[in-house]
Amino acid sequence: MKRRKYIEVTGSSAPEKETGKEKKCLFCKERVAKKSRLLKKGGSNKGGYICIDCESSEGFTMKDLQEITGADLAELKKCKALEKYPFPEGSDGSDILVGFFEFKKCGICQYLLKKEDDMRDHNNECHDAVQICSLGCKQFFVAGNFEQHRKICGVFCPKCKEIPSTPDNDYRQHFMNKLKEVFTCPAEGCRMAFLREDLDQICQHLVSNHMWRSPVMFQWAK
Repeated sequence: MKRRKYIEVTGSSAPEKETGKEKKCLFCKERVAKKSRLLKKGGSNKGGYICIDCESSEGFTMKDLQEITGADLAELKKCKALEKYPFPEGSDGSDILVGFFEFKKCGICQYLLKKEDDMRDHNNECHDAVQICSLGCKQFFVAGNFEQHRKICGVFCPKCKEIPSTPDNDYRQHFMNKLKEVFTCPAEGCRMAFLREDLDQICQHLVSNHMWRSPVMFQWAK
């Protein structure tokens, strides 16, 4: 199978101005219309675009956020991090668009995958000799670089106040099997963890660090 090579880093530079240069969708890498929705992530100047198809398939709603956090919609509605999202009267707000989450990003080439994409398929097609990290970041690395990475990886447990050590060096043995009250960020490459009772901190982290949204959303949903 012919392997694809990715040179540009998704979201690594400012968006192109309205010139003759091509603009590509963050998720499918297809060309987008000249006047397309501009997206930004966090408080940086990094920007990108999304095509009409991916705008429909890659959006994350309040219902998705509910499933990720395990909180109910009434609890999410009270979060300060989400207070400026408009919850319409007569609706539970489950269909409100929160943004476009960056949960699957290759740690080797920085390629951003879509919701339904499998990172293993991406690695089989694009990279050789990779190894997944089980210490907390959940990312794949070139096998030759893994030993250096494992020296700095680990998830700090907010309940135990330490980076736990497990028999097989698999962070899931500590967080997922023993400490159900701890939320570990599902974004690949992220090592943050929070107590589930600190829902506002969880939402603030997800919105500020892993979400692409339009500049207008960025202004009123800080």
